[in-house]
Amino acid sequence: VVSDAFCFYPVFYRLAGGRVFVSNHPGAFAASGPAPEFNPGWLYELFYYSFPVGPTGLWKDVFRAPPATVTEIDPAAGSIVFHRYGGEYRQAERPLMEKQALERAVAVFESVMPKYYGDQGAVAHALTGGWDCRTLSGLIPAEAQDRVASYTYGRPGSHDLVEARRIATALGLPHREIPFDASYVERLPLLAHEAVFLAGGLENINRAYIPYVYNAVTAGGTEFPFVISGIGADAIFRGHVPTPNGLSYDMDAAYRTGRRTVNEEFFGAVFGDGYREFRAHIEGALDWFERTYNGFGSVDGYFQYEIFEGLPRYFNGECMIANHFAALRIPYLDPEVVRLACEIEYSVFKLWRFINDDIYRETYVQSALIETSPRLRSVPISGLPVRAFSCRNKTLYRLIRLAYKGPRKIAATALRRRRPALEDWEGWYRTVLAETFEELLGPSARLRRYLDGRFIDGIRRERSPHWLKLAAQAEIVMRLAENGWKRFWDSPLGR
Repeated sequence: VVSDAFCFYPVFYRLAGGRVFVSNHPGAFAASGPAPEFNPGWLYELFYYSFPVGPTGLWKDVFRAPPATVTEIDPAAGSIVFHRYGGEYRQAERPLMEKQALERAVAVFESVMPKYYGDQGAVAHALTGGWDCRTLSGLIPAEAQDRVASYTYGRPGSHDLVEARRIATALGLPHREIPFDASYVERLPLLAHEAVFLAGGLENINRAYIPYVYNAVTAGGTEFPFVISGIGADAIFRGHVPTPNGLSYDMDAAYRTGRRTVNEEFFGAVFGDGYREFRAHIEGALDWFERTYNGFGSVDGYFQYEIFEGLPRYFNGECMIANHFAALRIPYLDPEVVRLACEIEYSVFKLWRFINDDIYRETYVQSALIETSPRLRSVPISGLPVRAFSCRNKTLYRLIRLAYKGPRKIAATALRRRRPALEDWEGWYRTVLAETFEELLGPSARLRRYLDGRFIDGIRRERSPHWLKLAAQAEIVMRLAENGWKRFWDSPLGR
């Protein structure tokens, strides 16, 4: 059994009854072989890490294969042997600096990008108003230009929709907008279930937009066999991973202090009488973490954790959902690009948010890449010309910022202009999803077998965004696990 370099498409295996079962989709094990038993460790890690890590699977005897590994399973002998084929990614002893670093970045991306477009097939290119997708769009190979169309999603009038339209126009790309309008909002309860289902339990309900967007972009899987996404650049080059979604509250605290952290008071309230079992499992999981990633004391260990655990776990669900519609391609997670982060000074190794808060330096690599596109470099970023960033002069940047944004900020404040956010989960939790939470997390919730009922009732009342989404995800997973991974709702996509 062979896993990819970072396990973005996870591989799960089971050795049972002298037979081996293998699948990318955890739900497949519910319908094959002896009936598997739900693994409480999966739930404990979901609440501690924000996702399960390491070998932990949804079922007690189903395990995730390690990244960059050939897993050899002998059903007759009952043995499992791991053969690692991928190397580690560590900071170079003498990372390239200044001009040499940027020249190296341009060379790597110009070498890597063409292979993601191949020589045939239409490509849908995700666009947002931020840096990551914008940068990749400027690197589309000339020979693939006539096969590429861009798309953006969000609430009508949101920043991403407006900015992506400008970028697509500048690049001459056919462009499609997928608005989160009334029709989308009406389907949110079913889409929340569908995201968890299609992802094999690897996705939470706040990613309900993913099946909706991929279905719309590909016309139900009939158009655009390939999709390019800007996933991953934040964590690799700019040292930013959102808390608690990408890096949980306790993991954030652990990296800040350099030692493992378990919030005993909080998790005691979460698990109640089951806290002892939770704590024992998490201590074992942290032992594994410290053996594998050398603890919490270095950015080097953090980088290993992010590329092999954090990023894959955060985006596993999207990869799994996308696979129902198209082949998702992620250039920022190409091994050569990840190795580039180890070779230059402008990456997480120097810009990790726990040791450096120089946000301006974080823009150097991507602004240098954007400068290679004559058409894209004319499109402002956050209202500023690209040269404000690519000049690599903070004083000049501040002067340009003052000249461009000063008058506009005054006008925007006076007129109270504000674009709507990309999504409105706070509002949707109170309105269209309120009934869903009551149905999922009410008195008959399976989750109450493991979590204290007072905690569940509390997050229902308070509409606590992070914990409520995890609780809803877990409840949907547990119900699917009970019925052989079959929907207990009508598909909102007609699939």
